[in-house]
Amino acid sequence: VISTGRPKIRPANGIHEASVAMQIVHPLFEQLSFDATYQFLRLVPIESKLELESFHNEKDLADSVFVILYGSVILRNRSLGSCPEILKLGDTFGEETFLNIPIERYRDSAFAVQHSAVARITDPVKQELIATLRKMELLEDLQLLEDHFQVQYYQKTTWREQN
Repeated sequence: VISTGRPKIRPANGIHEASVAMQIVHPLFEQLSFDATYQFLRLVPIESKLELESFHNEKDLADSVFVILYGSVILRNRSLGSCPEILKLGDTFGEETFLNIPIERYRDSAFAVQHSAVARITDPVKQELIATLRKMELLEDLQLLEDHFQVQYYQKTTWREQN
């Protein structure tokens, strides 16, 4: 597929401008094509939390992967304590659900350190995103997403194993 640099879809509802902005400042989206970024922002709901509000608690049903769009998040595990690194722009949590790694419940709680927003990818949204990217022949973008989630997953696995 040869990209002309122009979007294959018609911009609507400010998503076009958001796609351009995200590709400039966001570590995940700067790797993706404009079309993949646009589809991601069009399909994936955004959830916002204030300082110390929880995105999910340890032992909640694991049904989503989260991509931090702005702000910062800390993971906390009852037996391991807090993750030594605060998650920030471009980081993810709950990656197991996207990577099809068997997990029934979240292993950690995730709290906003400050006002934060995340893209929350549930399984139905994941399936629609994958189908859309495949239909548009954006397979390289799909692989980049999976690779990003894989790297993030292994970082958290290393933290859990070291503690």
